[in-house]
Order: sequence, then structure tokens, then C-alpha cells
Amino acid sequence: MQTVRIVNRSKDAVVAERAEVAETFVARLRGLLGRRRLDDGYGMVIRPTDMIHTFFMAFPIDVVFLDASQRVLRVFPNMGKNRISPLVRHAACVVELPVGTIARTDTQPGDQLAFEPMPELPSSGQAGEAAGRVSPVERIFHLSIVLVCQLIYIVVCLALYPTAGASAFTLSDLIPALAGWLMGVWGGVAFAVIGGLVNFELGQLLNVVPLHSDEVSLPGFIVMLLLGFSLGRLRDLFGEMEQETLTRRKTEIALGESEERFRRIFEQASDGITLADQNGVIIEWNPAMETISGLSRSEALGQSAWQVVRRLSEQDWDNERIEPIIDNLLRPQPTTQTHQWTEVEIRRPNGEHRFVQIAFFPVQTDRGRMGGAVLRDVTEHKQALEKLAQEHNLLRTLINTVPDGIYYKDTESRFVMANSGVAQAMGVAAPDELIGKTDMDFYPPELAARFYADEQEIIRTGRPLIAHEEPGLNLSTGERTWIATSKVPLRDSNGHIIGIVGMGRDITERKRAEERILRHLRQLNALHTIDLTISSSLDLRVCLDAVIQQVLEQLVVDAADILVVQPASQILEYVAGRGFRTDALRHTRLRIGEGYAGTAALERRLIHVPDLQATPDGLTRSPSLKDEGFVCYYAMPLIAKGQVKGILEIFHRSPFTADQEWMDFLHVLAQQAAIAIDSITLFNDLQRANRDLLLAYDTTLRGWSRALDLRDRDTEGHSERVAYITEKLAYALGLDENDVVHIRRGALLHDIGKLAIPDSILHKPDPLSDEEWEVMRQHPLDGYRLLSPIAFLRPALDIPYCHHEKYDGSGYPRGLKGDEIPLAARIFAVVDVWDALVSERPYHHALSEEEAVEFIREQAGKHFDPKVVEKFLELLPMVRAQYAQDKTAEIAM
Repeated sequence: MQTVRIVNRSKDAVVAERAEVAETFVARLRGLLGRRRLDDGYGMVIRPTDMIHTFFMAFPIDVVFLDASQRVLRVFPNMGKNRISPLVRHAACVVELPVGTIARTDTQPGDQLAFEPMPELPSSGQAGEAAGRVSPVERIFHLSIVLVCQLIYIVVCLALYPTAGASAFTLSDLIPALAGWLMGVWGGVAFAVIGGLVNFELGQLLNVVPLHSDEVSLPGFIVMLLLGFSLGRLRDLFGEMEQETLTRRKTEIALGESEERFRRIFEQASDGITLADQNGVIIEWNPAMETISGLSRSEALGQSAWQVVRRLSEQDWDNERIEPIIDNLLRPQPTTQTHQWTEVEIRRPNGEHRFVQIAFFPVQTDRGRMGGAVLRDVTEHKQALEKLAQEHNLLRTLINTVPDGIYYKDTESRFVMANSGVAQAMGVAAPDELIGKTDMDFYPPELAARFYADEQEIIRTGRPLIAHEEPGLNLSTGERTWIATSKVPLRDSNGHIIGIVGMGRDITERKRAEERILRHLRQLNALHTIDLTISSSLDLRVCLDAVIQQVLEQLVVDAADILVVQPASQILEYVAGRGFRTDALRHTRLRIGEGYAGTAALERRLIHVPDLQATPDGLTRSPSLKDEGFVCYYAMPLIAKGQVKGILEIFHRSPFTADQEWMDFLHVLAQQAAIAIDSITLFNDLQRANRDLLLAYDTTLRGWSRALDLRDRDTEGHSERVAYITEKLAYALGLDENDVVHIRRGALLHDIGKLAIPDSILHKPDPLSDEEWEVMRQHPLDGYRLLSPIAFLRPALDIPYCHHEKYDGSGYPRGLKGDEIPLAARIFAVVDVWDALVSERPYHHALSEEEAVEFIREQAGKHFDPKVVEKFLELLPMVRAQYAQDKTAEIAM
């Protein structure tokens, strides 16, 4: 019959470890009938069915109905005997279980069960079935006992009642016997008493043939009573025999299962196990022994244990150790009961070497004393240990050879382990001298207290301290150092902090390099600041003040000033200074060769006075200088292009020793100061020369303009007036200074081309002929030809060349139109015509201001640019004032 394991997937619970599946008609009909009980963990699956009954069963059960997908439909806990379940629709099978299983597994409708097939092996469930059933042989034996007892009863009754025939004995006479058999001793006695008291009525009810009351006497009743008691006792004896048989069968099955379990353990053990009898002959050899030793079971069984040991032993001394142990183990009274693990090296038949641990143990059996051995292959474990030892040695070597300090401290900050780097930094000969001690035993109290506080914080919080840079102290040299420290908590297997592991690296040189780099960056930034100041300012005092500021910051001195050489007098004069408490040096004027500064300028070398108090004579230019309290003094000549431009003086109020880096940067700053003085002086000289040149140009242009006015007396003053008004109008229209300068120059020279016009045409009082006008219209082109070769005047050519062009394109000499006409010419055209309209000319009288304004407005868009006209009219009050000023000047002349 198939068996399955039933699991409640919904509750993750095992419903039955082993359940039989009744699928045939006979199996379903039989069910659990005839069994005395159903042990825990067992059950029966009946399928197909949708209802069950418990008639003729000896015990109640838990019932679970399932559908085709093995999902629970209904449950009936503790269903009693002689009951019929209701019809469960859609049920495919039913599971019968021991009472309490449903409650234990919390199985409910809707849960998903699963049937897991199991191998057909003897089990305690089958043992329970066999024990719970009465075999056919036993039932035949019991029935024969009943028949024998019945015959005895009949014989006794015939002897007591010879007059009664065989027909007098009917079914009622067997009632006490059957009661004794079915209900035990007291059941038989009870029915015998009842039969005697109601013999007639009972006889009438149960007998087929009537029985007369006078046929039963007291001896018959006693016989019936004794017979019922005897049959009941026999029944109890048979029950005890049956129970004893059941117990024996259970014991035999349990022993079989135990033997099976131990056999499986023996076969599946990872350690090799072997047994030898009292003669030392191997009688057991499990698969693990085959794997470990390389000897098969067939090769080992029947062999002497000593022979196997000699065959596998690699070293003779292993034989010498193991053979006495085997001898002692197999003695009738061994001196030692057990032996500890012994490690040996074996050689397999294929030549492979393995390391094993072997332990021997005695085994006492009914066949005598035996010996056992357990072998454990520790080759990989031994190799791992050796590798671990190598790695440990390697790690220890690395720890001891790295220059960093590595240590381990307990929770009280006591050293547990330290390497040579820590020992060297702490001034001890060997790391062992640190064990058990704390930083308090070596470092100054304030430094040790800081280290201790950091470590206790790590132990308290569990937060590591990584790459923390802090000042330290090398106790071997006494030198102040910088250390990069990392400290992490050390935890045990339970996660509890048991100390800290730390590593410290001396980063003093790196810190110094960083400081040098930062200092160089600051110096570069200082030079950049000086360069920006020099390039953005032409004020010598501002530039030299920037140099002195950087001198004080980068060279870390108390005061500094700069004396500049005046080229004409060769006198050193104070220009800029910082850091002084008094004005003692502000009025310094030294001749070259006078005092320390004059000497430095004369000899073109650095003058250094380490103690001014000891040699005051070289710095006596001011009586109040002693109030400054200066001690150290430097005078650095500022040389550019081979010439001494000045002196940089540095003062310090305490003794000061400069290193080479300090001196190098002093020379760099001095060079910057010299370049600043030279550049600004040169620029100022150039600017002065350029200004003088421009003044000369403008004077020349005014001279040319005056010459034109003198040639044409009718236009005298015209060029200056129109140049002034054009300049103001250009500013009003938003032109910049550079453009306005060229516009002014162009306005002054606007009629320079008239130099090429003959006087007969230029001074003719009568109207000009067409041929003469053609000559007159050539003066803009003649002006362009005259001025264009002069590069200085090329930006001013727009007015001389284009001032007779008109906005509508009707002008000359090129007929330009609108924005094609340069803006300077469009501006000047309005001013030029205005001046001509309001001035007396030989060929027309001066117009009034109103008439001139009307004409200008009327010509907007024709002759003039409308925007320029609009701006000109806004400036009319200024124009009017200018003409009034010129008129006053003419009257005065």
C-alpha cells in the first residue's frame, strides 16, 4: 500500500509523517477497522469518497475532507465511534488522523495540503498497524477455546442433569460464557447471576425450545457462574498474552528501526569508523573509511588491524605509537578506557599522503570485547592551519617592518601589541616594553590625555577615527611631529568591543612640504597682487604701498618702507611705508652713500644689521626713531635695468634670523618694487612727452585754422566757433572722448582744402560762374588729399571730406545720402550752416536767430540729419551764449 507524508503548506506544519493511501475497494472497505488505536504522526487517506462512518471502530478520529487539489473543504475534530459524517460536496478524498491532530496543526477549511510520496520502508506506523490487529491464527485459536469451553459446559450440565437431553441446552445457556469471553471475568459473572434470577423469562425470550423452571437447580446455576468466571479469566489471560505479544513486536520493530538509524549514521558519517573483534580482525569498515584510507571495504574486512596500520603508516614511529594502543584496547581488562585524538600521516595505496586524526575506543558486546577506531581526515584543515600560520608570520613581518606604528590596545587603553614603529616613536628598545602600559607612561600629560579621550570615545560609541591628523611628539628625538592616526574598534565574535586597533604615520615631512607649498602659493598670490596693482594703477605710492603690504605679510616683519631715488638730485626720498608707530621716517631725504640706505644704494648690495641697538650710527636720520624699538634691519637696493631705483628697508622689533627661502623671496619682492618704480616712472615720462606732443599738434592745427581765417577775412573766427559748438553737440549725441577729439580737429581743418582755391575765386565779390563753382566744390577733395598722408589726422578726415554732403544725397563731392554720410560730417554740417546763416558775409546779410532756426528746421531730412537738428535745437541756449561771448570779444578787440 502506498504511503505519503502530509504537510499543511498554509500553516507550514506536518499533519502526518506517514499515512497509508486506501484506493482499492477492499482497502477502503476495511479502513481502520480491526485496529485498536492510531498512533500520533500516522493516518490514512481514503479516496475517492465524500463521506465516511465509524461503525465497529475501537477509537475516535480527526477527519479532514479535501478536494481534488488537496485543499481542505471541511474538518471534523474528534469524530466518535458509531457515527456517520455528512455528505461533503466536491470532496475527492478524506484523511483520517489521530484525535488532536487538527488542533495541533491548526488545520482549517481553505488550507492547502500536500502529499509527499515516501519510500516503502518498515516504519513505526506499520508496526502500530501490525500490533493493533489480531492475526487470523489468533482469532481461530480464540474461537477454538470458546468451543471447548462450550463442550465442557454441556458435559457438566448432562452430568448434573441426566434427565435433560441435549435439546435442553439452547442459546441462552451460552450467554454467560459469551459474556465472559467478550466482557471479561465480571461480565461473565454478571450474566450468570442474571440468568439464574430470570431463568424462566430469559429462557422464554431467548430459547427456541421452552425450558421448564424445574429443570434448573442451584448446582446448575453455580456451574454457569463458575463457567462464566473461568471464561472471563481465560479471556483476560489471552488479553495479557496478546498485549505482551504486541509489546514484544513493538520492541523488535523499534530495535530494527534503531539499528537501521545507526546503520545509516554509520554509512553516512563523514568520519571513518571501523570495528575489530577481540582477535583484532576488522569486521566493519564504513564508506568514509574507504575515502580516507583509500582501501575498499572488501580489502579491509577480514584483515588484521595491525596489518592495516602497517600498510597505511608513513612513518615507523607512527606504528610504534599506534600498535600498543590497539593491543591495550583489545585486552580483557584494558589499562585505558579511551584514547585521545592522535594525528598521524598515512599513505594511501595510490601513493597520496594524507594527515588524519585517529581515536580508539572499546566496545563491549555479547560476543566479547571489541575495539573501534574513528579516523578524521585533517589534511585540508592542517594545510589551512599552515597557510594561516604563514599568513600570520607574513602579517607579523609586515607589521614589524612597515615604518608606520601599528598597535592594539584593550578597553583601558593599555598596549596589548605594538610593532617596532611604535617602539621607536615612543623611545623604547623593543615593542615588548610597551605591553601593559598606557600613553600616560610615556607622553606629556596633556598629549596623553588627548589620546586617551579619543580612544575612549571610540570604545564608547563604536565610531572609528580615520586619517585624523594631529600634532605629536617623537620621544626618541624630542621633536614635535605631525601624525596621521586611524583607530577602529576591535570586536569579539559576539560583536562586543574589546579594544581598539590603531595605526599612526609620521607625516611631519609632508606637513612641512604642504606648508612650503602653501607659502609658495601665498608668495605667488602676493606677486600676482602686486602685478595687478602695477597694471591697474599709475600712482607710484599706491603700487609701492601694495609691495610693502606683501612684504609685511609674506616675510612676517614688523615694518617696511621704500625710498625712491630722485634722478635729478640723486636723493633718496621716502615714498611709502607701513608698520611704524611714529612719523619718524616720513621725511627721510638721504644722499647716496649716507646711512645704511645710502650705503646699500651706493654699493648696490644688501645691508643687514642684526642689532640696531649695538650699532645705532647708521640709522640716525630721525631722533625719534629710537621710540620704534627696532632691533633687526635690512636695506635692499631696488635695481632695474642696471640702475638703482630706490631702497627697500625692513625693520623688526625682535632678533630675527632669515633662512635662504626668506632671502630669496625678499629679492623677488625687491625686484617687483624696482620694476614698479621703473615702469611707472617710464610711463609718466612717456605720458608727459605724449601730452607735450599732443599740445604741439593742437597748437599747429590752431595755427593752420588761424591761417585760413586770415586768408579769408570774411570767415575770421569761423573755424574756432564751429569747432567748439561741434564738440559740444558731439558730446550731447553720446560720442566718447576719443571721437570728440578727432571731430574737433576735423572741424578746425574743415576748409583746409580752400588753400588750393585761387584768390580770384575765393575773394570774388560777385556770384561765381558755373566753372568757378566747379572749382570751389573741389575744396573737400583737396582737403582730403592734403591731410590723408598724415597718419595723426586720418581719424579727422570725415569732416574736411564730407561736410558738404546732404542728407537727401544732393551734396558734393560724392553725393552720399543718409547714414552713408559719416556722423561727424552730419554733426558739423548743421553747425557750419548755422554759423554761415547768422554771420555777415559779402554775398548775404546775417539772418536773425528765428530765421536761422526756421531754415534749419525746414532743411531737416533734406540737407541735415533730423536727429542732429533736434539735438542742436536743444543746445540752442548754449550756442546763443557762445555767439554772445564771441561778439563781446570782437567788440573788445
